[in-house]
Amino acid sequence: MLLMSKYQGRLGLPISRTAFGELVAGAFLGSALFLITYRLQAGTWGARAFLASIPGFFFIASILAVNNGCDAREDRAAGRRTLAITLGAKTAALLLPSLGFIAFASTILLAVAGILPRFCGLFGAAAGLASILIYKKMLSRGLSHVSKSASMRGILGAFSLWSPSFIGGNLLGTVLGV
Repeated sequence: MLLMSKYQGRLGLPISRTAFGELVAGAFLGSALFLITYRLQAGTWGARAFLASIPGFFFIASILAVNNGCDAREDRAAGRRTLAITLGAKTAALLLPSLGFIAFASTILLAVAGILPRFCGLFGAAAGLASILIYKKMLSRGLSHVSKSASMRGILGAFSLWSPSFIGGNLLGTVLGV
């Protein structure tokens, strides 16, 4: 608690109240945890492991962007400056499919580059195509407190398509040695 009050005193706001919250959470939950797990299992890490963590970074950031986009009105009233507030409603709405696209596209590109097994690219492409309808529904609904439940189900649905494609692609690639 003392550390937090010192931090707030110097910088003014906790990270969750700034435009960096989504990115920090994406970096920690999408990349750092992946790298820690990788290190524990492989005994090493490096650039390849870091690159393999990129799709997860973007997906975690997109989940938080949906949450913050839906809460923008309430967050603004509470004095928060999240990414959705900083970018504005229209740009924040475009951020959602963009982050998802980058997550799927980076999975495919990393597979083509040989960083991830080729199956990750194949399964990631199929999951990305299946997610298009989810993103269309989210965009047509818009981001608001009223649509939050449906929007969170939507982004978690896209994540639920990507996750098994990533895990399954890695598993199949490892088992088959490709």
